[in-house]
Amino acid sequence: MKPLAKWGPVLFSLVLMALAIWLEWSMLGERGSLLLFSFLNLILFVDFFDFIVRLPLRHTEGRRVRGASGAAPLDQQDKGDLLPYAIVASLYNAEGELDELLPRLRPFQQNVWFVDDASSDRTAAHLRQRGWRCLEVSPNKKKPAALRQLVAQLPAEVETVLVIDPDIYFDAEQPVAALEKTIQHFQVSDGAALSPRLLVDGSSALERYQSFEYCLTFELTRQSLPGCSATSGIALYRRAALERTFETHSLSVYAEDLENAMILISSGERIDYDRRLVMHTEAPKRWRSWFSQRVGWSFGLIRAYHLCWPALRRLKLVSASAYQYLIYLGLFCLLFHPLKLLSGGLLLASLLFSLAAPWFEGALSDAALTTQVSVAGVYVRYTLLVFLAWLFIVPASEKRRMLAVIPTYFFYVCVLLIPTTAGYCNWYSLRFLGRRVYRDHYQEESALRCQFYRSVAPETL
Repeated sequence: MKPLAKWGPVLFSLVLMALAIWLEWSMLGERGSLLLFSFLNLILFVDFFDFIVRLPLRHTEGRRVRGASGAAPLDQQDKGDLLPYAIVASLYNAEGELDELLPRLRPFQQNVWFVDDASSDRTAAHLRQRGWRCLEVSPNKKKPAALRQLVAQLPAEVETVLVIDPDIYFDAEQPVAALEKTIQHFQVSDGAALSPRLLVDGSSALERYQSFEYCLTFELTRQSLPGCSATSGIALYRRAALERTFETHSLSVYAEDLENAMILISSGERIDYDRRLVMHTEAPKRWRSWFSQRVGWSFGLIRAYHLCWPALRRLKLVSASAYQYLIYLGLFCLLFHPLKLLSGGLLLASLLFSLAAPWFEGALSDAALTTQVSVAGVYVRYTLLVFLAWLFIVPASEKRRMLAVIPTYFFYVCVLLIPTTAGYCNWYSLRFLGRRVYRDHYQEESALRCQFYRSVAPETL
């Protein structure tokens, strides 16, 4: 990779952002307040810093042949024979979804195992009638515990396990060939897990926001983490590594994939990301469903981080894994969240104050006009950051579809603070008061309370 191709986008982004900041300060002159400017732009500063750090790291080759430290990139190595693999999924009351799910998985039927997690309908019976393998468990265990029981009963020769959700489908004309090529590469690597790229379809505004968000998550965040990426709900695992993960996993449905990643990374294992294996997944189509999902995600983040902290704090400080799990997740997402919330509140108050400028006179009118410039500056700079991400991160085939979200994505980021705050508050209220502030759809209150107090930090990793 030529230095210009690697560092050119970084320098271009820095120059544009510096120019945007200089333009605002030149307009404000002596009326500008550094303290107000810093608080209003906190969300921008954090996201722009993360963008600049990760941008050049996207070009780093991460996967190696197993046992060959410092070997050539994996694509330049000879592939070995394909070892047996399994595709596993946990189902619950999915009888009405089988007509859509099974045709998508038909090409892989000989490698697919389902686990029916105590469904109250005839999910398991219908699967068997149609010739699919299905293990039944009872009582309802939720996805991690159900999969642990299923994986333990897979044939001994199965070396690799692909965990999927029922709503996914492969983005390939020949899905079997595409998947097995990736599995072959993975099996000769030294990785414990591999994350594919997930795409979100849909044409509504909410679906487009999530599509852009997923694109940044995978094409920027995970692409920039060679060997220390994160798993998602759909991920490829070395079976032995997955079974060891289940031994120390809390088996909570909340952020179970992130907990898997934290356990593996803190154990010295590698997690890779392969953007060539693309799968489509469904995202919430209504704001209410989206809100419940994001409350659960943020609750899962703080819960998993609390459980895995004794192991995570032993990570080497100068490493990509330390940046992702200590600085980005620990500092930016968790510790900085109250400051982000304060920044968002101050931004809203400043916006309301600036809108009242026509009704003010004298000093108040000047202050309101100054605030107008500051609020507009925050919006312009964050939109500039979104444009840079669209320019350098979004694949060419998706740019046209993503273009429409650029002008308003800043507002989506601000709204996202609300369910994130609710999720964090749920963890504290459950820990100290024994109940949640907001009940998301993932788990009933009584079952969650029992599991929450039974959880023990995996300090023996």
